[in-house]
Amino acid sequence: MVQKYIATAIHKMAEVAPDDPILARAMAAHHFVIDRKLVDLLGRSDVVASIRAALDADLFHLPYPEVAVEFEAEDGVRRLVLLTDNDGGFDAYVCAYSEPVLTVSDTPLMVLPDDGKLHISGKGSSDLDRLAAGFAAAVALLILNIRGVDREVVEPTALNRKRVERGLPPVPRHAVFHIGTVYDRDGRPVSGSRRAMPVHMRSGYIRQQVHGKGRVERKLVYIAPVLVNYQAGGPDPAPTRKIVAA
Repeated sequence: MVQKYIATAIHKMAEVAPDDPILARAMAAHHFVIDRKLVDLLGRSDVVASIRAALDADLFHLPYPEVAVEFEAEDGVRRLVLLTDNDGGFDAYVCAYSEPVLTVSDTPLMVLPDDGKLHISGKGSSDLDRLAAGFAAAVALLILNIRGVDREVVEPTALNRKRVERGLPPVPRHAVFHIGTVYDRDGRPVSGSRRAMPVHMRSGYIRQQVHGKGRVERKLVYIAPVLVNYQAGGPDPAPTRKIVAA
């Protein structure tokens, strides 16, 4: 694999606090780095509907035992959130890094499903920490199931040999998520000159699907969200989908 770039700053955080146990766990966890353009896209209201559908479909769980979600929410500030399953919800440890300053939460925030939404609680937490925890939880729930998001794995083996020789912490293997394929109103991929801004996300939803002998039984099926970019000059109907309860 050809190493093109390093998308994470977790190794720089580890240089500031080499003995921090939360950073050590994050270094060993599955590591998702979210591109800034995708961060902006996932801040739209479409995500709320997609989360509600995922919760209604009983999909509130992490894809791995522990997940580290890293992103840049404000200029010059990297946020790293370590998520772990805990009794029907997620524990979320929030780190903020603005070189050379690093802050790491001593106690986790709790992220719980509440009436189709994510509820974040924790004593002494700031609004920014709660926003970061909620965003990271949304990413963990949705990112592997959004059509149109590309994942690029970065494994800097050669660079790490040099860093270890210098006594520096290695750069962990990480997956970078960014906007990839987008689709027109008919579900066909579009690119190049046919692409029209802005890209947006068509919300995920659930629907009842017939199945079984005689096709008389019903089951709920989760339809994943998809990145959409209609052709230039075409209407954007922004359809509203009704979530059907079981």
